Amino acid sequence: MNNKKERDEIVNRLSSFLFEEGELEVYSAINIKKNVFKVTDTNGEKYIIKRHLRKKIVDQQWQFFDNFSNNPVIPFIAFPNSQKIIKKNNQIWTIAPYIKGEHLNYRFKHDRGSAVATLKKFHAQAENIYIEQPLIKNNVIIRWYKRLEEFKKTENIFAKYGLKNLHKDIVQTTVKQFYRLSDYSWDQCDYSGRKKGRWIHGDVASHNFIKNNADEVFMIDFDLLECTSQIYDYIQLGQRFLPYINWNLEELFSYQMVEEKEHKLWLAAINVPSDLMRETLHSVSEKPGEVGRHLKQMEKQWERRKLFSNYTNKVIQ
Repeated sequence: MNNKKERDEIVNRLSSFLFEEGELEVYSAINIKKNVFKVTDTNGEKYIIKRHLRKKIVDQQWQFFDNFSNNPVIPFIAFPNSQKIIKKNNQIWTIAPYIKGEHLNYRFKHDRGSAVATLKKFHAQAENIYIEQPLIKNNVIIRWYKRLEEFKKTENIFAKYGLKNLHKDIVQTTVKQFYRLSDYSWDQCDYSGRKKGRWIHGDVASHNFIKNNADEVFMIDFDLLECTSQIYDYIQLGQRFLPYINWNLEELFSYQMVEEKEHKLWLAAINVPSDLMRETLHSVSEKPGEVGRHLKQMEKQWERRKLFSNYTNKVIQ
């Protein structure tokens, strides 16, 4: 009962804030995940309202959306009073159209194909787009190295579940893959992407693709939007597909994510278990009660993944 009362109070405060600052008259609001609300106005129109902590990230998205023809992107829109953002207590709020549909599911081949096709459509339009002061990040190797250093700190958690050797194996494999990646110029890769005004989504998880009743697929949540080489989206997408295609290299190639001349670089990066480290760190910080189950599932996948990595490393030599 107390939880319901607390939720009602949050919704009431949000409704008042949206009307006072954005002139949005709220009929109902549902908290669908952390910092994200589905809102219906008094005319029956539905929107997604999101709270952000970093204005620079929101500003970059707005500049990008202003230069991008919408499909297949679900962009921010202005509030009824024409404000692009509204603010309270150093928090920034945005509004976007609500799309009725289902998230893609990478278990299904059709959905995997839809994700690739939609991402390629996005990438084809997301070039020659130049904005003021784009957010420049470290190259992917530096980011992954920092992630590895954080992952090393989880050794005691793995040990708690009798998986200390798994932790050691992941760390050693990552270091070995870093040596292989040193054969490629990642700074040049980033520079080339920025010079051509190319952008990536940055988080190609299945829940960021929405399929409506007409089988049209849209992309949402551009918080990790970045001007860089578009191969990074395909590295991440390849990593996400592999558990669902039985670690089959030929099937991975069948999606034609990258050109043949990029296969070596792409596979070398896919073989870095950056995704496993990311998911573990997320589980530890956001879902500590589920860490044990997460690690046991990882243990089951790891041997298959090592076989795939060993095989592909020979292929790309």
